[in-house]
Amino acid sequence: MLRVDLLHSSNGFDTRDIQILRSRMLAVFKEAELPPHWHEWSTNDRALPYYLRGVDPFSIFINGKLVTVDNEDELLGSKETCAVHHCLPSESVLLALLKDRQSWSRLKTNIAPKLMWFLFVLPFLLLVLLPVSMCSGCWPGYVNGSLESFEQLDYRKLNGFVYPLLLITGNMAIVAVYLRSYFTKQPRLFLLVLASMVAILSSKLVNAALFIEVGGLLLYLIVTVWLCFVSVQPERCPRCEALRIDKL
Repeated sequence: MLRVDLLHSSNGFDTRDIQILRSRMLAVFKEAELPPHWHEWSTNDRALPYYLRGVDPFSIFINGKLVTVDNEDELLGSKETCAVHHCLPSESVLLALLKDRQSWSRLKTNIAPKLMWFLFVLPFLLLVLLPVSMCSGCWPGYVNGSLESFEQLDYRKLNGFVYPLLLITGNMAIVAVYLRSYFTKQPRLFLLVLASMVAILSSKLVNAALFIEVGGLLLYLIVTVWLCFVSVQPERCPRCEALRIDKL
């Protein structure tokens, strides 16, 4: 997969800088013997991909990663020319990155935000496994004396601590799942998580059937893991059809 994004601040008007940007990309694709194919974005586009937000205009992204230049010699032209051209990387740098990143199977994204999101839904899952409520046997892992050392505890004393924490962590999980499903455009997964949480809490608080609780736990775990690793590939830019770049 190869995806190239050009970010500028033209606001719908072609300027000399944008023409230079396009001509450079055309030369790079020609040198790489690849059909010219890229996406142009303006900083005020509503459909701007997430990895382009907050980035300075006149930037080039190849497979979702910003093209940066560490050595000033790799910039095109003199310092005066670079000031006009926004210090864009030279064709040799773009060509090397184009050949290197075209083997990527998909856009490489940072896994740290996904793990941070998963930390917001994990506390609720851990709390629902604690042996509390009036029916201690209704909790998975504590049925039929599987953990005899815990049978001597008065689980009801933990209710005053666990129930408020369940409320807090449940709200945290709902907000986190909603935001994650919104940005990944997966609203159905949010509804599945909400249904699983209702099943779990109803089993805990109302002492419903055990299979409802186990089913809710499995559904909650599967959907949250799914949301953790799901990703969205950005769509075409609004100007691609007008420029006919995607059809070349």
